[in-house]
Amino acid sequence: MNFNPLFAQEAAAPPAGETPGLTGATGDVAAGAKGATQVPFIMRPEVMIVIMVIMMAVMFMNSRKRNKELQARRAQMKAGSKITTTSGLVGRIVSIKDNEDEVVIKCEDTRLRILKGTIANVIDFSFKETATTEKKA
Repeated sequence: MNFNPLFAQEAAAPPAGETPGLTGATGDVAAGAKGATQVPFIMRPEVMIVIMVIMMAVMFMNSRKRNKELQARRAQMKAGSKITTTSGLVGRIVSIKDNEDEVVIKCEDTRLRILKGTIANVIDFSFKETATTEKKA
């Protein structure tokens, strides 16, 4: 017999003169007799399996959606886009080639060659060069 203190219910004491587990004068075994405990609905194995399947389906759909969005953002990358990598680097794309798996980025004063798969997020697609300052003569 399993004992779960969260869902345990105390059995009512039988009235004086009756044998526990028997009902009245007929001697039929009561529905709540020893060994026939009722399991709460939420703790039934079928319900637990259904809940787990629903949770797994939701998690699977969310990860597919996130991957699709990331692939779309990676496809829109161009020179000048601001990105973050999986290792935490933040920089701007200097050059990108469609037929290669490498991207050249610039972080502060350093240029790095990284793989496209290490790009975690594309932050800014619209990069505008700062206005060039004109020299006064």
